[in-house]
Amino acid sequence: MRGWKGAAMGVPWVLLSLLPNMAEAQARPTVWFHLSSTNVRVRQVVTINAGEQGLKGPEDDALWMKAPNGHWQALYHMGPASRFSVRFSRPGTYTLQVRIMPRQALWKHLWKETQYSAPQVVYVGGSVSLSPSVDSAAKGTTVKLAASDSHIAHPLYQFHIKTPQSAIITTPFQKAADFAHAWSMPGVYRAWVDVKTPGGPAVQSRPVAFDVYGPAVGIRFHQGQHQWVADGTETETLAMAVVDAEGDVVSNFNGTGTLTDTTAAGAVSAWGPSPRALSSLYQGMSLPLAFKNGMANMTLQAGSAVAADALEASAAEDPHGPSLSGKATIATEAQKAAAIKLTALDTYLIANESANEADYQVSVVDQVGEPMLSGTYTLAATIQGPAQFEGFGQGPNTVTYTGGAGPTPLTIYSIAAETGKVTLRLSGSGFKTVSTSLPAVLGGQPYRMGVSALPAILSNGQTATLTLTQVTKSGGLPDPASLDNSAYVVSITDANGNPAQGFTLDGAPYTGPVSFPVAPGANDFYAVSQTVALQAVDVSPGKYTIVVSDQDGLWKPSTPFVITVKG
Repeated sequence: MRGWKGAAMGVPWVLLSLLPNMAEAQARPTVWFHLSSTNVRVRQVVTINAGEQGLKGPEDDALWMKAPNGHWQALYHMGPASRFSVRFSRPGTYTLQVRIMPRQALWKHLWKETQYSAPQVVYVGGSVSLSPSVDSAAKGTTVKLAASDSHIAHPLYQFHIKTPQSAIITTPFQKAADFAHAWSMPGVYRAWVDVKTPGGPAVQSRPVAFDVYGPAVGIRFHQGQHQWVADGTETETLAMAVVDAEGDVVSNFNGTGTLTDTTAAGAVSAWGPSPRALSSLYQGMSLPLAFKNGMANMTLQAGSAVAADALEASAAEDPHGPSLSGKATIATEAQKAAAIKLTALDTYLIANESANEADYQVSVVDQVGEPMLSGTYTLAATIQGPAQFEGFGQGPNTVTYTGGAGPTPLTIYSIAAETGKVTLRLSGSGFKTVSTSLPAVLGGQPYRMGVSALPAILSNGQTATLTLTQVTKSGGLPDPASLDNSAYVVSITDANGNPAQGFTLDGAPYTGPVSFPVAPGANDFYAVSQTVALQAVDVSPGKYTIVVSDQDGLWKPSTPFVITVKG
């Protein structure tokens, strides 16, 4: 065509200049890589085959990884595209990308020459859990099994259910993360799930169980304690369950019932809905039961006679429904002396002077740890370390425990200026030797008063125990001979510094600072510590500060101790 220069085959040169350079398009570099697996276990090795096309000259490759915390890092920096291996040490979702640039561009820091592969995701440490919609269900009720997985790409789920007759039902792999079915066979079912990515290995959940129950047919007793001793004090909770023909709890049963001791032979001395609500008025009476979700409880207290009582429970879901019943026998066995019990009442022995005391209690207990109600038991006590019995010996001294008379007190005494570990041992014929240890320490000169409260958080109606002490400058134990024998002055203030309202101290309403004389102690000295009862009666919620001062002003006031009263 005349008048058009640079035209080819009738196409103006201006239009040709706008077309892409076909040679350059064909030579545009591309970067790619393949993963051996996208779902792997922790510490499993993943193989990566990387390559490029169209890049001229030598190049350097780097494999970059984006960790679950969102940070990128270079794992490899090497020569031409090749085969990489990566081991993942922690579970999570990782993003991998290969980046390649010509070596000449790398030397010149021409980062824009970098070529990138498409990113790929690797899921590490995949896991799955399974949960049923209910723990128990009536026969014919639909139970839904729901799977929850993490770090698994495009998951497929396969559910397995083992029936009460040990048959295993398995579903095909599916995209849905749940499976629901109405089960008609009563009994316990066990289920688990496998989850995998298409073409990958499966991860299996831990098994779960659910119970399918039929119609209620009776009441089953469950006695928690295998040994029930006729000690007159032991208690245990008796559980009663409404069950179906297979013995499974009918958990949708809610109704009332009664429990009757039909023989009242003396194995049971009292019963009630809880250990704090026991009554001995049980003979010839029926106590009410309240069944909730198929269960009811009653607390029984053992009698002191070796006997067997026949119990009978009955229940009905409604007054016009069928009556259910169950029977059990509660039998007591005779007490048997089984062990020596040694209880230390002090945590240290102050040894500045001779004859400071540390006190203990001694008992002989039966096969369930309760004190013996009868019998006389002769034991031998010995001391090892810097302490002595009254009369300056270390034993063996005779200690007598009489059943039913309460613990036998036992006291050891310090040896002036001798410190170290003190061990007290008790032995007796037919018993295992028991021992306990405490330190003999030197007390120092008191420097300030001390106070603590337990508990430090309470509500109205609750009582805390205040411990009043005199402590050394380092916070250690004082020498009893150095104690100020005047009085502790207890002050309680609110957040505004005003006297607190609504407390009592040892039963007396608190209106301002209260003095408590220092209690006498052993060896004609005074007690290193003593306690006071602090009760919140009608206290506004908030924080309150307790400070103890010395009435004589010899020692500094205590460090403030803060208690909290909840609303």
